Amino acid sequence: MHSNGNRAIWRNTASVVLTLTLLLPSASAVTAADVKDADAARTKEVMELIETNHVSAPAKEQLAGKSINEMIETLHDPYTVYFTPE
Repeated sequence: MHSNGNRAIWRNTASVVLTLTLLLPSASAVTAADVKDADAARTKEVMELIETNHVSAPAKEQLAGKSINEMIETLHDPYTVYFTPE
């Protein structure tokens, strides 16, 4: 009876390890996609805020396709600064 108990433990352990092995690669891919989506959303939000609120009222074409830091530099305004969430 003792060996049957050990077999059951090993079978359950192997099942858990196999399940985690199969799930982990897809979980990291989802995380990378989520990060990319979050970065794109943040960049879009900054672009819209600059367009509607900055004194110079830059055109969307002037800001499009640029990173957040590049958008801020385009303004040539020492008082406009982007603070990261950190």
